[in-house]
Amino acid sequence: MPGKLTRREMIILAGSSTAQLATVAVATKALQVSIDLNASSEKAQELKRLARACHRRAQVNERYRPAYEEVFDWVWAIYSFDRVLKDPLHYCAMIDHESLWNPTHYKLSDGNTRGLGSMAVDTARDLVEKEGLKVQAAGTALFNPRFAIKMMIRYYEQIYLATPIRDRERWALYGYNGGPGAARRRSEKGKKLSLTYHKTHKRRRALIVGEMKGAEA
Repeated sequence: MPGKLTRREMIILAGSSTAQLATVAVATKALQVSIDLNASSEKAQELKRLARACHRRAQVNERYRPAYEEVFDWVWAIYSFDRVLKDPLHYCAMIDHESLWNPTHYKLSDGNTRGLGSMAVDTARDLVEKEGLKVQAAGTALFNPRFAIKMMIRYYEQIYLATPIRDRERWALYGYNGGPGAARRRSEKGKKLSLTYHKTHKRRRALIVGEMKGAEA
């Protein structure tokens, strides 16, 4: 059974479901993902295994426990939007860390971050402008899982591609969490970077992989 939502989370979900129609309507084409739950292709089966593992991880979150179909939809969205890494597991590990698969996630004390990717509202607004999406209320739209996933991936890709160094993943993860400006300044000055975000990501990735192996055993 899903965990009991807080009053605020219920208000957020109720409000966002209506607001999504107004704020994301123009961007529907860009966000559309074709999903065939009965697909038999090797890629579809691989994504199903990943989705089942992520779904089991999501059950740890007592605030919001999505159905498997929801998680599969999100994993397929990751696969569809991932243009650079071509590694859905990477972004699944990010979501596992940022929100533990709670699309209603919010944290006012940390830059007013929201959604599956725990993205700051200001960051989402900037990305919407760069992507050319006519979304008036990016903060509300972040509670739309597919929109949040698209913004998370585009933001990470932006940082990743702008980091002209060998260990891009470590720096991109730092930039996503600590800010690309801070990561860039440290890189330019040749300073060491905290490995906290990278180590956390590796642990989350390992947890998901463990769930996948456990299901196969």
